[in-house]
Amino acid sequence: MHRHRARSPLSSSPGLGHAVKAVLFLLLLAGCAAKPHPQLYHLGIPDPPLMQKKAGSPVLLLETSAIPRHLDRPQMVTRQGGFQLVVHEHHRWSAPLDRLMRESLALRMDARLPGFRVIPAELGPAYPPPALRLRLQIIDFSGDEKGEVRLSGMFSLEAPGKLPKEVPFDVRVFSTSIEPEALAASQSLALDGLAEQLMAEVRNLF
Repeated sequence: MHRHRARSPLSSSPGLGHAVKAVLFLLLLAGCAAKPHPQLYHLGIPDPPLMQKKAGSPVLLLETSAIPRHLDRPQMVTRQGGFQLVVHEHHRWSAPLDRLMRESLALRMDARLPGFRVIPAELGPAYPPPALRLRLQIIDFSGDEKGEVRLSGMFSLEAPGKLPKEVPFDVRVFSTSIEPEALAASQSLALDGLAEQLMAEVRNLF
């Protein structure tokens, strides 16, 4: 007695099998296309200094000693209510946030402090030992559901022969929108405000 195995419709119709595979391939492509690509943000790229720095300009080294764990991630984070944080999966920083802050602050200050070469910690090995060391401790650098951006923390300046002191800062900027792009622009403005405060402290030392 012979048993006949049921044949698959796809095996009996090669054309139909190819059609099904093509449909599955198109669905896969559609799924990949539907997945949104993350938007990347930076904190502003200032113009280079108008005046050329002297080769022997003293170095001011910019460091960040701490950044909150909830901000130490690629995604943008906003505050909502009293205790809730919102992580924006598809809106990300173009580099680690603490590094972006150091580089952006150093560029701002270097353009407006003609007596110093201001560099982020990453470039320290390429320069002479610093005459000044500026350390930042970040407590908050985020926006909330009302569009208020807050940049707060402490900083200290270390100079030879001078006792370092910790100085608090709390810069607030109101964004025109709660959209991530507008909040990132307001965070850039908050960084401008912090740069002004830091430069004032440097000038007071000399």
